[in-house]
Amino acid sequence: MREHCLLPDEEQFVYSGPNWFLLLLDRCSPIQRDLVKLVLWRAWTTHNNITHQSGQMNIGDGVQALLSMRSSLEQIVGEHRGVKGEEKQHGWSKINVDGSFVEATGEAGVGVIARDSVGQVIFSGWRVLFNCSDEVEAEARACVEGIRLATEWAPGPVIIESDCARLVRLIQDGPDRSEIGFIVSEALELTQILLEWKVSLVGRDCNIVAHELA
Repeated sequence: MREHCLLPDEEQFVYSGPNWFLLLLDRCSPIQRDLVKLVLWRAWTTHNNITHQSGQMNIGDGVQALLSMRSSLEQIVGEHRGVKGEEKQHGWSKINVDGSFVEATGEAGVGVIARDSVGQVIFSGWRVLFNCSDEVEAEARACVEGIRLATEWAPGPVIIESDCARLVRLIQDGPDRSEIGFIVSEALELTQILLEWKVSLVGRDCNIVAHELA
């Protein structure tokens, strides 16, 4: 990452007491502060992937993921991107959800991030699933998790965004008799608690943060 951005010296990342992280951030510029938090978050995510999911990861892939996330977050902050147009004026929140699946182990992960109508993060979260059948089930469970969190932390109308076309279609048309039908039913039951909701299909490039959380 040092080839792409200015980070604090390596010595400053050494644990020196209970407040070492706050002291580190205090010595950083605003831009460095965001980068440090992003790098440490990615390190923790990589640790969890190695421990619970896909095993060892390539350093280059981790760097590219960080650069992609930084670009996405800069765009969000720069444009105050939340929910646009008429829905933005009415205070809609946007819930991005994504799932990942490791076929070799049957383990999966879900990632969720919610933003208000001006792009401020309301909440984010991730969870490991130790028994999952495929990627579509992981996507469906991510949707359930996102809606469940929205019922607690996102008052007002929400838009649920996923990059899984099959899942979005099932939520819009109603569950079928497929293996994820009961999960979709659970998601729809949770939406009854919401004031108002919509579901929308988005491209992977618009779902980067949720994807990285998963």
